[in-house]
Amino acid sequence: MYTEFEATLRAAEDHYLQPQEKEFFLQQLAALDLGLATYEKLQEQEEEIFQGIANCLQEVIPLDQTQALEQALLRWMSVLRYAAMAMLLNSSVYLERQLLAWLANTAQIDPSQSWDQQVSDGLLRALSKLLTQEQQSLLHPFCSRLKPD
Repeated sequence: MYTEFEATLRAAEDHYLQPQEKEFFLQQLAALDLGLATYEKLQEQEEEIFQGIANCLQEVIPLDQTQALEQALLRWMSVLRYAAMAMLLNSSVYLERQLLAWLANTAQIDPSQSWDQQVSDGLLRALSKLLTQEQQSLLHPFCSRLKPD
């Protein structure tokens, strides 16, 4: 989880926290509370987020590429879930490990039929409407690492 947070908890094993340590502890608790609220909001709104993206893209997608769009939407659902958990844990290492393991098991994508960029753009627009500025700034470091090439 939070390395510095854990170190503060360990320090409290042999002495009471000093005022500076208590302030840091309270800041970490507040960040964890905001992270959990953000995570829950994403969890509750996931279907609406991706349905909105699908609705927008279905207006412009050729009929022969609906399956490719569906696969891209499913990929980005998984990506958002990994990013949300990494945000909650405050661990980019978690995100990289999970995505690398997941991508290794995912079929190669034909770039000519990939809708990943459009889904990614739609997801970022949806998140900017759904989340507060504070929640966006908490999630952004993880989502910014996930943009398709």
